[in-house]
Amino acid sequence: LKVAVVGAGGVGGWFGGRLARLGPDKVDITFIVRPGAHAAALTRTGLRIMEPDSEFTVQPLRLVNSEDLLAGAVPPESFDVVLVCVKGYHLKLVLPIVKKLLRPPGVTPTAVLPLLNGMDAPTILADALGSKHVLGGLTLILSEISSPGTILLRKAPPIIIFGELGDTAGELAPTVSRLRSALLEAGNMNVVVPPFDDGGVRRHMWEKFVNICPFSAVCASCRTSVGSIFAVPRGVTLYKTLLSESCAVANAYGVGRPGLFDVAWQMERHSEVGRLPPEASASLSRDIIAGRPSELHDQIGALIRLAGDKGVPTPAFEVVYASLCVVEFVSEQERNTSPVNTGSIAPIYIRVMRRMPWTSRRALVWLASSCAAALVAMPALRRLRGA
Repeated sequence: LKVAVVGAGGVGGWFGGRLARLGPDKVDITFIVRPGAHAAALTRTGLRIMEPDSEFTVQPLRLVNSEDLLAGAVPPESFDVVLVCVKGYHLKLVLPIVKKLLRPPGVTPTAVLPLLNGMDAPTILADALGSKHVLGGLTLILSEISSPGTILLRKAPPIIIFGELGDTAGELAPTVSRLRSALLEAGNMNVVVPPFDDGGVRRHMWEKFVNICPFSAVCASCRTSVGSIFAVPRGVTLYKTLLSESCAVANAYGVGRPGLFDVAWQMERHSEVGRLPPEASASLSRDIIAGRPSELHDQIGALIRLAGDKGVPTPAFEVVYASLCVVEFVSEQERNTSPVNTGSIAPIYIRVMRRMPWTSRRALVWLASSCAAALVAMPALRRLRGA
């Protein structure tokens, strides 16, 4: 099975690493990577996978520079499967890359499997590549690049769910079966190809979307992990409110059987989130806190858009989204703008203040004001003492 992995981050790096461990005689893996520190480390020392109970390194790796591929500097090659494992805001940027990995017309199409958050990826890929290539898919995984060349899996086993998007088996069914077998052999994961008569992969995509939007929203707005959020009653209330709103959106679209996302389902999801490791958080939240680009508009923004199309009110999401849009705007300004006076401490002070929680900012301002007041009063105190 020939597999190309576009994006070797927390998702693509982990699944690609597990498949690559089987060896090229079973799965021939190629990673399409952007130039940078992570790609350099993969070239130099291989792909290191750290899991809760084990770790391993895959070396050598077959890496293709995405810029070289686009420029035609590497020979064209087609694959059985392309795993698209980039952030939502990068999806349209990698479409020209994915096109270069497809089989030519007249043979079984390459299966393109997006493992992205949100609901829009299959539509975007189908519009660009043709629907015959595109599978639906999702993964439930807590993983990240812990350092260049190293993928950290925080909780095992991850779940990967994928399949054809139609109502019956189609041209990609044999490829789906081969990929399922390879993933099962790769191990340490749960692999699901859902039956068509139970809503197929689309129902599962909605289930993840309904889950991840409130989780991302509460972690990003509170700027912390699930352990701290669930330790505070109002944090739990906020999460439950957001989950209720996302379920109302899914119900409005008639996902799965009637009443699928009912109160019992919500209570079960709440319990699952409560059992996550205390340090667990959403990747969207980690990106926003670090000032990096995030999937804010692909997740929370998309949910609000879908809710608006059906007339479903989402007041809690609206407030969270509005506040995070401001935070993301400030972060983007900081990334794109350098201080005019590089010798001044003011721009540094402003950046530090922006990244501090409000309570810490208030304490710092109080401390600075107190020091200033003391400096102003000092001459008068000296005069009084002299008198």
